Amino acid sequence: AIETSFSNAPDLPVLDEYFSLEVYLRDLRKRIIYKALEQAKGNQSEAARMLKISPQAVHQFLKVSLSK
Repeated sequence: AIETSFSNAPDLPVLDEYFSLEVYLRDLRKRIIYKALEQAKGNQSEAARMLKISPQAVHQFLKVSLSK
């Protein structure tokens, strides 16, 4: 059986015809990286350590997101 005890969690999006998993995950990733940068007082290397990703990944994320 599939575990469904978490399916009514209030922080999950409504899965209607407008929902896009790709967009949802992109936005969630952005929020998490900015939260880590906030906690690290803007230090990209420290934010990367918190997230267990490379500093280059944080730098590339910022480069792409700030160019939009």
